[in-house]
Amino acid sequence: MVNLSEEEAKALGNYLHPNHLIIQCKQAAVRVSPQTWEAIEARMLLVPSD
Repeated sequence: MVNLSEEEAKALGNYLHPNHLIIQCKQAAVRVSPQTWEAIEARMLLVPSD
């Protein structure tokens, strides 16, 4: 069990909601190639390595 502060819970929600929308878009976008989605996910979901 994890106890999150109200601020931490809000930050987690702010992270998860857009990711859920991305998944919904991916499921609906039948004309987008897997390679294109891979590039989109890499830009939006992964932390860039500097």
